[in-house]
Amino acid sequence: MFQADFMEEYNFLHYLERESLRHGQSPEWASGHPKEWHNWENMCLRPPTTATDGSERLRRSISSALSGDSKLLAVNYQDSRILIYDVDSKELRQELDGRGKLVFAPLPAQTSDEIVDKEAGATDRPPYTLISSVSDVGDSNTRTTKLIIWELDKRGRLLDDEEPVDASAFAKTAIQSIASRLEERHEWSKDFLAKSTLHADFEKALQRVAAIHRRRQYTIINDAALPEYSDSLFTSDGKRMLYIRKDGSEYKSPSVVVWDMRASEEILRLQGHTDAIVWASFSPDGQNIGTVSWDGTMRMHSATTGELIWVTPNSGGQSCTGSFTPDSRHVVWSCDRGTRLQVHDVLDGKLVSKFEKRFEGWCRSISWHPDGQHLALCCGLEVYVWHPFDGPNGSISQDFQLHEDNSRALTGVSEVKWIDDGRKLVVIVSDGSKFVWDAQLHSKELFKRPGGQEVAHSTGFYFISDEGRNMGDMYLSVDGDGIVRYWRVSCSAESWWDKKEEPAPKKQYPETGKYVKVVRPKQPVTEKAKGKKPFKKTKEGNDEATRDAWAERGAELWMT
Repeated sequence: MFQADFMEEYNFLHYLERESLRHGQSPEWASGHPKEWHNWENMCLRPPTTATDGSERLRRSISSALSGDSKLLAVNYQDSRILIYDVDSKELRQELDGRGKLVFAPLPAQTSDEIVDKEAGATDRPPYTLISSVSDVGDSNTRTTKLIIWELDKRGRLLDDEEPVDASAFAKTAIQSIASRLEERHEWSKDFLAKSTLHADFEKALQRVAAIHRRRQYTIINDAALPEYSDSLFTSDGKRMLYIRKDGSEYKSPSVVVWDMRASEEILRLQGHTDAIVWASFSPDGQNIGTVSWDGTMRMHSATTGELIWVTPNSGGQSCTGSFTPDSRHVVWSCDRGTRLQVHDVLDGKLVSKFEKRFEGWCRSISWHPDGQHLALCCGLEVYVWHPFDGPNGSISQDFQLHEDNSRALTGVSEVKWIDDGRKLVVIVSDGSKFVWDAQLHSKELFKRPGGQEVAHSTGFYFISDEGRNMGDMYLSVDGDGIVRYWRVSCSAESWWDKKEEPAPKKQYPETGKYVKVVRPKQPVTEKAKGKKPFKKTKEGNDEATRDAWAERGAELWMT
């Protein structure tokens, strides 16, 4: 089956074969779900469909990144331009010359002195730092072996921007200045020049040189690339970064470089693998660096000295990805052609747990829950929530599977990840649909690609908290049709088995001990009192007989 036929026929809802059960019940659809992309067209970003040079934006693959404070979104459509958007206002703030994988450096907690310096404009730390690849000459077809470090201000604009060059106007002026000589000496007529590609070629050459000129103010790292998989390329304070050395030796003698962001220099180089390194990451505490390679091993290094701490035995085949627990005590990796999953102790490399099932394909996506006790993983048509510390093989608490048919090669789960502090699990399907499972409410949401819609590969899906925004919790979805959609977080639909809460009975007297009912012993009523007529207030209103009469009437009411 071809890709176009797959996109025409595939329907995620028809292919959801098995869902995880809780107390015998499948998850309920949240209110308004499932939803197709076109159901929410009024809350979206529509990036330009053409690049600045007028060419159609390539959409075979779309990469994106969200800043640590969820205020800026970076998007690249596999051409040579990166678009920076303000998430709240949806305003396009900047276009950058770059492409490929995008990563924002973390926003570390600032000291009081740094906050004062920032307010005074005296700090040398940029509010935002973005890493991307960049082509040698700004051509999207050129192999990228350079990284560029972009520094953006608090509005998402370049700290040192310059006036753009009008390449078309300069090309026209330049050609006009030489047209007469070309006609006199070489018989190049004006009609010939107009029909030629001279103007377009001149304009493109100017654009390339202008891009190089703009980049001169920013740090460019040669022979470098970001690893295909990584938990964290940065330490939590954003001071150090990891990248893969790409100087032609990455398959025979690969290495991972530790880069000092402030000094703009290499401080460590980690070697030892004998084939391409596909995963590299700092542990959350910044003390260790883990690497996984096609040579079938995982290595653990000291992030301070670069010293090798331990290395696993060869797993028997190419290995793919890994992930540290949030407390940095354990690490999981996908090994032996991605068919096995193992958890090791970070301290000594001891095998702690092994996923019992052997996968038929590659397990390329692993996501630890924030509690560090269980993780989500996907392989082919299946998704699991695994508790690796429940015995030597752990235990599975949740799972679901897509239906298998003749489109198996194109059908599958691309990525899984926890969002909203671990409350929800996002499952991104190969057709571009996004499925969200709420682990607390046991409900589900689906943002479905419309049938027949051809899309690019895109896994961008982010949770935007309402804190400080007053907009409600939102999902931000970078979809394969090139549109960025905002979706409001739904509430779970009420189920018939849900227990209705009944109001507590109101008590006549609050149990505070402050109010008491005083009961006097019952006294016999005299004949004189029984025969009294209703009391009428006298002018004085406070004579002794009056008070006695009312006291007797009151006592009589309490005792009856």
